[in-house]
This record gives sequence, structure tokens and C-alpha cells, in this order.
Amino acid sequence: MRTRTYYSCTIQCDYANADGLKRKHRKAKSNLDKLQKLGAILIHGVDAMRINFQGYLQASKFDRIVFNFPHAGFHGREDSHHLIIYLIFMIRKRRRLVDGFFYNASSMLRPDGEIHIRHKTYPPFGYWKLEELASWNSLLLVEFVPFRIWEYPAYVNRRGDGSRSGEPFPSKECSTFKFILSTAARHYLERSLTIIIIIEGLLQGT
Repeated sequence: MRTRTYYSCTIQCDYANADGLKRKHRKAKSNLDKLQKLGAILIHGVDAMRINFQGYLQASKFDRIVFNFPHAGFHGREDSHHLIIYLIFMIRKRRRLVDGFFYNASSMLRPDGEIHIRHKTYPPFGYWKLEELASWNSLLLVEFVPFRIWEYPAYVNRRGDGSRSGEPFPSKECSTFKFILSTAARHYLERSLTIIIIIEGLLQGT
């Protein structure tokens, strides 16, 4: 029988610096200590839109890159219809965030690597159109599975910002989107753009 030895390395990244993280979350220090004891590499102050320019990560290739609940900042209720104009602005801002993440993370995958994004699927979150953003960056959706937080007993989500930064947020109707590198995704996008250009030309009488 042939045996294989598997080596694994987990790199935990976050946007805040270490001191800011400890101020916002009272259990941050103990959680970070636990991660380090388990062999995780901790990198703070990471911009998701420039992840492949981040020192240690620059020349790295990964089997999995996971982005849990991407967010670009918001204070208030995101499902409030009274904030429709502001929500449109915020959706665009968040789409730019995810697009930038896909653009950079896609260059950091190994040949069989995957990008996983955990995201809410009910309105207005579905308007982010993750699959479309992925196709812009030669990524293809290969699996879409419900995210059940109780299946991850050590994981607790946090708001991350504002006066309630240490509090959890509702995680109902969430899914994990799994993407792989694929030229087919890019070709599909190019065909779609061609169709749009042709239709626009017909409407304009060109």
C-alpha cells in the first residue's frame, strides 16, 4: 500500500491590525493564541483587494482561499426599504470589493485550487451577483452549498465594526460559493458581451 503525507498550512488574514482587533473583540487575544498553537500563520492589516501584494502572500499559491462574509462597512439595517438609494451605493461598493478580491485571489490559486465565499443569499445580498463578478476574473462556480453555522462549532461571526463590532450578525439563508479557475467562464463572459453589443447596435440602428 502506498501512503501519502499531506502537509497543511492555514493562514488567517484580517483587515484590522492586531491591537485594533483586540480592542474590538474581548476574546481576540485568546483566539489568536489558539490559532498560533495550532500552527496557523496570522497576518493583520490585509486589504482583500490587494491580497497578492501582501508581503508573505506575494509568492504564495493556495489550495483554498476563503472569504467569510465580505463587507465594505455599513451602519443600520441592510434590509430597510427606506435606505434604497444608499443601499444601491453600498451594493456597488461591495461589488467592487468582491471583484477586486477575485482579481487578486485568482492569481494565487494552485491549478486545482478553489476560492470559497460565504455570503447571505436573500435580498439585498443576492444583488451582489457573485457568479457574474467571478466570471469577469476567469472563475467558474462549481458548487453552491448551504452554510450551516452549527456545523462549525468553533466559528462565531462578528460584525467587525461600529459600536456593536463584537456582536454576531444573523447568519440565516447563507451559502458557500465555490469557484475554480476556468477559461470557459471568461469565454462565456466574452460571448455575453458580444450579444449585448450586437443588441445595442440593432436598437441604435447601426
